[in-house]
Amino acid sequence: MRTRMNEYLGIRRDNDITSRPRASEQEVEAFETGRRPPPTLKPMCVDWGAGSTSTWNQSLFTDFYQDIQDIMMKQAPPIQAAKPEVEDMFYSRLERLRKLINASQARDNEDEEAVAARLAAKAEKNRRSARRRTRRQQVSGINTSFIPPDTDPWM
Repeated sequence: MRTRMNEYLGIRRDNDITSRPRASEQEVEAFETGRRPPPTLKPMCVDWGAGSTSTWNQSLFTDFYQDIQDIMMKQAPPIQAAKPEVEDMFYSRLERLRKLINASQARDNEDEEAVAARLAAKAEKNRRSARRRTRRQQVSGINTSFIPPDTDPWM
């Protein structure tokens, strides 16, 4: 489901969502008043301001669920996807992506350079904390997952 959703959103990694087009307030309002056809799945433009309460996002979910159903029914044996589970996954994913979008927005008195510097500092902090854990095996050259639990690897 994640792969299919990324395909519809036009992203490869979650952080790519910050550069993707969004549904404008005018488009959403036109859809809600019936002056515009429903949003399309590809490319998926989400109403990031409203979440699951938006009729725009509910329309996207309906189309997405139908697409998932079509895919799952083609499998052997056919599987019926549970709508509440798919709905929960869909809106949870939108919420996680919305947090990334909000984090990449300019805060008070920030210009584009300050935003880029803040995001770079956060990424560097995350890299530093992750590196400690992953470098232990690389530095020692010992893959401890293959060593029996009662054996001392240094002997």
